[in-house]
Amino acid sequence: MLLDKYRLDVEQTGVVEIDSDLYYDVTALWIAAAGDHVDLVKLLVEYGSQLEHANRYKSTSLRAACYNGNLIIIKFLVEHGAQIDPQKSNNSTCLMAAVYKGHFTVVEYLLSLHCELHILDRWQKTALHYAADSLPITKLLVDHGLQPNKDHNNMTLLMIAADQRKVSIVVYFVDNNLCTTKEHIEAIELLSTSYLIDNEHYSLTKGYDYMKMAMELRHSESVSKERTLLPPVEAYENRCECQPWRN
Repeated sequence: MLLDKYRLDVEQTGVVEIDSDLYYDVTALWIAAAGDHVDLVKLLVEYGSQLEHANRYKSTSLRAACYNGNLIIIKFLVEHGAQIDPQKSNNSTCLMAAVYKGHFTVVEYLLSLHCELHILDRWQKTALHYAADSLPITKLLVDHGLQPNKDHNNMTLLMIAADQRKVSIVVYFVDNNLCTTKEHIEAIELLSTSYLIDNEHYSLTKGYDYMKMAMELRHSESVSKERTLLPPVEAYENRCECQPWRN
């Protein structure tokens, strides 16, 4: 009614608060997509809303829908010409957003459209880095050809999964030869540590068992610990921490 009677500018931008976060330079279409309002999205597109308008951080309406996992809105926007690979100011993509939020059907749909898999975000991460919470999504991405890579912190999904105690993903990497023996051992060591330093998930038994497993693997596979020279630590009166001996 307002659109018909007053000929409102559907491209007017503003600020909206969602879950205590402020989003700047957003249009009504972006807000409708972010709010899962299917009928409003369809109405605004009918009245000429620009599909590729991006907010201050380069988030489009399609990305907002991918983040929320609303496949109805996603398909509608794509069918009306929305680009599937727009990148935010941090270079992240719609696929990364859907993976991060664990929306399997959205990830599956984007992959069916041959979205770009190998884009790196600001932190040198691909979509695979964001799949630690979902083994099915991890398998889906790998099955489509996305291979593990190291981010700016030299972390792969394997190490992220170990750090977060996602044992099923660690096992999947090992069983499918997605890591070297050395990477396998280091992931088990990290898995052990993650159970020993996290107050909420603390488990001495699991920490011991995984460390024992890692040590046995090092011995059976003849994989020695690499010795690196650490700098002096002022708190230790400029002493260097001791290093494991390497044969």
